[in-house]
Amino acid sequence: MSIDRLEAWLRRKRWTVALFVPLVGVAGFALRRWLGEGPWSSALGWPPLLILVNGVMALPLAFGLRGLWGRRGLAALAALALFSWLIESLGVATGWPYGRFAYAIGLEPLLFGLVPLALPLFWVPMVLDAWLLAVAGTAGLSGRGRVGAWAPWLAAPILLVLLDGIMDPGAVALGFWAWERPGPWYGVPWINFGGWLISGTVGISLAAWALPAWRVRSRLAADGLAWGTLLAFLAFWGPINGLHGQLWPALAAGLLGLRVLGLYARGIGSGSQV
Repeated sequence: MSIDRLEAWLRRKRWTVALFVPLVGVAGFALRRWLGEGPWSSALGWPPLLILVNGVMALPLAFGLRGLWGRRGLAALAALALFSWLIESLGVATGWPYGRFAYAIGLEPLLFGLVPLALPLFWVPMVLDAWLLAVAGTAGLSGRGRVGAWAPWLAAPILLVLLDGIMDPGAVALGFWAWERPGPWYGVPWINFGGWLISGTVGISLAAWALPAWRVRSRLAADGLAWGTLLAFLAFWGPINGLHGQLWPALAAGLLGLRVLGLYARGIGSGSQV
């Protein structure tokens, strides 16, 4: 399938990718929770399936920003992937900067026995989604000199911590990873969020270098397809949080999801380049 045909398919199936795929995943994990483990439920933790689903959910982001990916963008993506492996491996091996934790089931194979080989597929979209949120959220400051220029970069790491605060409790509940010393945020220690602020600042810097705020803002104004990846993220982790009684992450995902749903529904263009 050519790139253009894949994009055309994605635009036709944009609601399937953004809502149906993640909600089917939620339903599967809900059944496993209510009915217990069985032959049918083992597929939920099958690594190739998880990788495939996350790859599909990342497509709106990739195609929604199509036209912005030049050599700089591809270099930044490669750097983000490498950095995700390095910083997460450091975290597993030393406990810095996230606290001592380990990956558990469903994310094999592990690179050097430490972190999932497919980690960038989960890590990089979160960084880019936080950058999109920051760019859109600071649009009103865009013409205010240095304040406007720095506002997205300052806001994005905080928004990335928010996204992690939604995801991590659910991932712990599903058994994807766990901390040696569980913390007060539904099993997640506070040091983890400080670590994300550090690593996220590096990741956001790469995203900002590759995708300048003014270009992203212009692209989102013309075509909101890129929001589909973040919507899928929230449509999965919000209900997973709710399923495990994690009220505050579920509420945060729901409120943010309503905002992103509005952005996604409002602006799905024909894919014109910016």
